[in-house]
Amino acid sequence: MDKIPNRDPVEPDYPDYQMSLYTVAQDEGFLDYGLDVNIKPEVTKLFKTRAKSNEFTNTLIGLHPKSKGTIRLQSTDPFDPPLIDPHYLENPYDIKVMIAVSTCRMGTVTDPSAVVDPELRVKGILNLRVADASVMRNEPSGNTNAPCIMIGEKAADLILGKDTVVDFRKQIAKLKL
Repeated sequence: MDKIPNRDPVEPDYPDYQMSLYTVAQDEGFLDYGLDVNIKPEVTKLFKTRAKSNEFTNTLIGLHPKSKGTIRLQSTDPFDPPLIDPHYLENPYDIKVMIAVSTCRMGTVTDPSAVVDPELRVKGILNLRVADASVMRNEPSGNTNAPCIMIGEKAADLILGKDTVVDFRKQIAKLKL
């Protein structure tokens, strides 16, 4: 549990968020009967397809959200499920909390604000890299799909120890353009 930087001084002195790390490698019985956290069936199905892989999930939990949801009756029938609208991230403070730990900013090894080094390795943790939009110091104004693909391709090159840009330049040097 931790606090976000640049907190409003009027906020009570308590942690703002909690990070939890889970392995995805669970057996089907656990996913069917032991995971009572209201996960959509299609997500549980995805977990089952990946249950025997070496993966993990990191979740971020806002501990004191300011957004307030509603629960209303759908009808007078007591067997009808209620209408639930959580209003997630409706309050700007909740968004500020999510942004403050949802980044893995890339930088030099000596940069105290960087979480990953220029080779996408998480500082202080062996054999862990981050390859998504969270490593961008400044997000682009447009769609992040192409930059995320580029980051993933670069991570693959780093892991494999090759430089596809050099290889590509060698291939096109042979072409008569």
